[in-house]
Amino acid sequence: GTSKDLKERYLDPVPLSSKEQWKPVPGFPRYVISQYGRVKDEQRGVIVKSHPVSRKGHVILRCKAGKPHSRSVPHLMQAVWSGG
Repeated sequence: GTSKDLKERYLDPVPLSSKEQWKPVPGFPRYVISQYGRVKDEQRGVIVKSHPVSRKGHVILRCKAGKPHSRSVPHLMQAVWSGG
């Protein structure tokens, strides 16, 4: 597929929700995660779509150096919203 196809597959526009709250993802300064498990790339202003890996939703996040890392959304939720 083309680059455009990949963007459409893994990125969603961010709909506004007054009840949705966002917190930073540790180790990935350009990303925030909401209490609903949506991960937003603040540099691009889009929601990063999760993809199935071993039956758990994962997202691909880029660190400061630009290297991609796959992270489990449930684990990110626990780290950010449960304090652990």
